[in-house]
Amino acid sequence: MSQSEMRQSRVDPAIYTDPEIYRGECQAIEDDAWNYLGLVSDLPARNSFLTVSVARRSVIVQNFADGIKVFDNVCGHRACRIRSEPKGSGPIRCPYHSWTFGSDGAPIAIPNNDECFGINDDNRSQFSLNAWRVELCGRFVFAKRRNGGGNLRDYLSDFFAPLEQMSNAIGEEVASDTWEFDANWKICIENTLDEYHANFVHPTTFRNLLSSGFQYEYAGRHSGVVTRATDEALARWRKIDRMIGDRPIANENYQHVIAFPLTTFASTFGATFSIQAFTPLTPTRTRFTSRLFLTEGVSSAQVKAVLGDSAATFNRQVFSEDKEVCELMQLGIAEGSGRVVTGKYEQRIRHFQETMAVFCAEAALKTGRT
Repeated sequence: MSQSEMRQSRVDPAIYTDPEIYRGECQAIEDDAWNYLGLVSDLPARNSFLTVSVARRSVIVQNFADGIKVFDNVCGHRACRIRSEPKGSGPIRCPYHSWTFGSDGAPIAIPNNDECFGINDDNRSQFSLNAWRVELCGRFVFAKRRNGGGNLRDYLSDFFAPLEQMSNAIGEEVASDTWEFDANWKICIENTLDEYHANFVHPTTFRNLLSSGFQYEYAGRHSGVVTRATDEALARWRKIDRMIGDRPIANENYQHVIAFPLTTFASTFGATFSIQAFTPLTPTRTRFTSRLFLTEGVSSAQVKAVLGDSAATFNRQVFSEDKEVCELMQLGIAEGSGRVVTGKYEQRIRHFQETMAVFCAEAALKTGRT
């Protein structure tokens, strides 16, 4: 290993504990990042909705006749939270005073309007829900709160095409898990970008799957890695592969991509896909949600059961082990010297840390924060 592949640096423990730093990061993420919110298939009919957290902010993702729209989950009347269910179907109607909002975010039904408010077409927009920009990458729904900046394709850069391909290959959802880690959200993200720990923390899962031939790719704020499976894993996999038949993505690799800053996408052999979303809850607590999908084209119930159950068991073992080390990392970094050494197989962590620092600095300049 060359000296350039090993870096020793000092990380201020405050970036993983300080409430002010945490608030600034969340504000930047909410305002200036394109954030993944779900799949088009999560909104199958008119008025289908999701309620999603982006950092500290709750948003409504709603299917209208004129497309998918995203709004702050706060009523334009008295600032009551509108949605509390994670998903469902129905108009956007506040539970407090029954104001109802249309696809442009403006109120379309206000009880006793003439008597109480006199709101009309001339001033209706003043009471609108705060709208987000919405764009698609294949079947993935992304949104951005601030109007300025480039489009989603520019934001995802060279990862737009592979993520689009992945989105179109996703089939049946077979598992969904939600965990809460007592660790800063960046510790949790950095753990997913750390290939070095796989052999030691995950001896019965990733150690048996991944070879050491990691191919790294960077584009803008995002990074990815592809590695071929071990010979032993491939021998086991090929027996199942013959039973699946044709599928949109077929390879013998494990692929992992972070769509900066809060979502990762992973594929194993193009047969299973995981989407993992991270929600900062406090400076030292993070919610982690993972959704597991099979590829399109799996018709055999037996193959679905074997493939889905084995992948779900694999993932849950990994999550349990990651929870333990992330929480230990939080304890150590809060008390330690702040000295950090990263090596060849931790280079995506360095990229993420450097990107996050620049991203937050740029966002602070836009809003006048220091």
